[in-house]
Formats: sequence, C-alpha cells, structure tokens
Amino acid sequence: MVAAQAGSSVSGEIGTMRVTEEIDALEVMAINPLQYVIVPRLIALAIMVPLINAIACFGGILGGYAVAIGLKGLNSGVFLANLFSFTKMSHIWGGMFKACIFGLIVGIVSCYKGYHVTGGALGVGRAANTTVVHSILIIVCVNYFLTSAIVAWLG
Repeated sequence: MVAAQAGSSVSGEIGTMRVTEEIDALEVMAINPLQYVIVPRLIALAIMVPLINAIACFGGILGGYAVAIGLKGLNSGVFLANLFSFTKMSHIWGGMFKACIFGLIVGIVSCYKGYHVTGGALGVGRAANTTVVHSILIIVCVNYFLTSAIVAWLG
C-alpha cells in the first residue's frame, strides 16, 4: 500500500518538478537537487514505513485479542500467554528491519522514476504507474531473500 500511495505520490511530485523545470532551476541556483529533493523523501520513507508497520502489527494484535476474547470466549490470560510464548523479539526486529528496507526500496524507485521523467504530464502519469509496479516486484523479490537471511541468521 505504501508503494501505491506514497510511491506514486513521490514519483508524481518529483516528475512534475522535472517537467516544470523546477529541478533545472535548482541546478542553475547551484542547489544540489539530490540533497534538496531526493534525500528528505528517502529518509521519510525509511522512517515512516517501520512506524506504519508497528501500528499495523499493534492493530492486528488488538483485533485478534478482541475476536478471541469477545467472539470466541477465550480466556485473556491464555491469549496473552500464547502471544508471548510464540512471539520472539527477533520476529519483531526482523519485521521492522524489513519494513525499513522496503521503505528505502519504495523511496529509491519512486525518486528515480520521478527524477527521470520525460514527456510532460503523460510521462508523469506513466512514471507514477511504473513506480508502483516496479516497487512491488522488487519488494516481493527482496522479501524472499531478506526472510531467508533473517531466518538463517536468527533461527
């Protein structure tokens, strides 16, 4: 969802800056556009995606708790005991690390696609679309290798 929402937004914003020659104007004023335009977005995505992941995990646990206790009548002590017995800190830190990497992937792909837009408004739309597709494909591939490495390393 981050690739679709934030990735296409970042790509479209930077692409529009490229098409309207704002990036060229920064270069003329001796301002490094990579430092001014790209780096803040990369840092923002690398920080915010793990925070969004933490909120989603917490919401999922609360939802599971509500269903288990409210609908299924499970004892809350049993739910919490099983939650803490099956969940390790390595799972949490591994998930946060992966979320950070995924945020960087979305940031890099969206900034690259937006920075290299050609063809006016049509090119901006095309860049936003390909940003989503490429980000998701890269995340799926990287997820496989990251998960394999984390499981082998942490056991």
